[in-house]
Amino acid sequence: MKFKIPIIFILSFLFFIPNLTQGKELKSTYPRLANYYLKWDLSNKEAQELAKWDLLILDMEVQENSPEALSEIRRLNPDIIILAYITSQEIIDDIDAAAGYTGAFLRRELRANIHDNWWLKEASGKRIMNWPGTYMLNLSNVSKKNHLGERFNDYLPRFIAEKIYSCGLFDGVFYDNTWGDVTWVNGNIDIDGDKKHDESSEVDILWSEGFINLLQNTKKLTNEEFIIVGNGRVFWGYQSLINGMMLESFPSTWENGGSWQGSMETYLKLPNQNKNPQLNIINVNKKNQFDFKSFRFGLVSTLLGDGFYSYDYDVTNHTQAWWYDEYNTNLGPAQSMAYNLLDNNSNKLAPGLWRRDFKFGSVLLNSTNSNQIKVFQNENFEKIKGTQDKIINNGDKVNYIKLAPQDGIVLLKTTDDILNSTFINGYFYRVFSDNGQQARNGFFAFSSSFPASSAAVIADGTRRETEAVNLIADQGKITLNKNGKELMAVYPYDNLFRNSLNIDTMINDGFIEMVLVGTTSGGGPQVRLFSGSGQLISSFFA
Repeated sequence: MKFKIPIIFILSFLFFIPNLTQGKELKSTYPRLANYYLKWDLSNKEAQELAKWDLLILDMEVQENSPEALSEIRRLNPDIIILAYITSQEIIDDIDAAAGYTGAFLRRELRANIHDNWWLKEASGKRIMNWPGTYMLNLSNVSKKNHLGERFNDYLPRFIAEKIYSCGLFDGVFYDNTWGDVTWVNGNIDIDGDKKHDESSEVDILWSEGFINLLQNTKKLTNEEFIIVGNGRVFWGYQSLINGMMLESFPSTWENGGSWQGSMETYLKLPNQNKNPQLNIINVNKKNQFDFKSFRFGLVSTLLGDGFYSYDYDVTNHTQAWWYDEYNTNLGPAQSMAYNLLDNNSNKLAPGLWRRDFKFGSVLLNSTNSNQIKVFQNENFEKIKGTQDKIINNGDKVNYIKLAPQDGIVLLKTTDDILNSTFINGYFYRVFSDNGQQARNGFFAFSSSFPASSAAVIADGTRRETEAVNLIADQGKITLNKNGKELMAVYPYDNLFRNSLNIDTMINDGFIEMVLVGTTSGGGPQVRLFSGSGQLISSFFA
């Protein structure tokens, strides 16, 4: 029986090993992708689309309206992180009208238990509105209590714990509008319910103190693994209590001076303040699916740090599953911090030509108001071969880049390596994406370390920076090497059989744990499975 080496590299096994990992670990490769998708119910088709992202923010009502969609997302992507969206300080007034044809079970229950003394009011007693159709709640520690002795900043965390956390469908909560002050909304607030106007400075202090209580109560009533992410202008007094922030409408007018530089200063500072796992998100929305320049500028800005990237329509409509060529790339782990090519002596954020390097590529971002040209000395890169903005992502091999103002680009390192899949040394290969699109230019996969026409596997994982592991099958013999030293050598059939072999492998974080072997011409249909140490595990006829 002959084994065929596929052009699209797929590892196939006769067994599986279940994932027993507990808790959530962030993937070490980039880009990290987020989707802010706020429909109140999901179809199975939407679930299949959304499973492609690394982080989802979904409305809490999906738990009640479409629990099967959440299960499908996790089946397709067991490592995904899903957060439940809820506003922290307001609620829709006419829930039935807002719900349309979907259920709003959780909001109805939340609204039914809101005490009349919990509304945020002016001195006249008028309820305060920020977003059309919603009324705000008083988050302070001086608001009135209900019959259970609770304020709203006690009740909302209990609601999250009992209705969201206990169901186990979400990994955490996304609190919208985690503001550190509130008088910018209305300067005539009665924060303590005595029907008198309170000073703005006092109101803002009481507001932030109450918000801290809300965050502390949420953590106390759930557990340390339950993720909390906020949204809104960043208030540093909250950051040690939560896992991250979304910078919505990046670069937003309200964040740190309203500039790209200010938003980036905030974004890069947040990981030093937040709890682990750190989930900071940049959301860009331009009301235009095809504004590729703005898309790239936001993506590469995100890649200058370690956060997640989201691109959608705008603040009134977060219901897109737009997918871009850059999302199909694997840059691998980061290998540098961001640095400014126009000022090698300073890492201070300023208009410049910024770069960050990854294992399989680099990203460049032009935050100036003029074109920038970068000539690469002793480096060659390959552009993404895409189907959208083909002027930029045309697959060309380049040794220089001309980058327009407020634009970014993802570049791939040129390589002849095929990682984690079998290849025949010296053969010509093309790489395709799952949908059949050519992902990069064709190339000859060749390493001078391996005999010509031998079957080889180069293992890749986080340990590959210090451990070079490869497997060679040549003239009937399999050899496993690490850092140039032979770890294992075996003739799978016997030392008289010197024909070529077909091999497949199971690789765990850069080390080859199992080898599946079959003969090519001149051998029978006998398949053998070996451990990474060369021990025969099983043998059978296919």
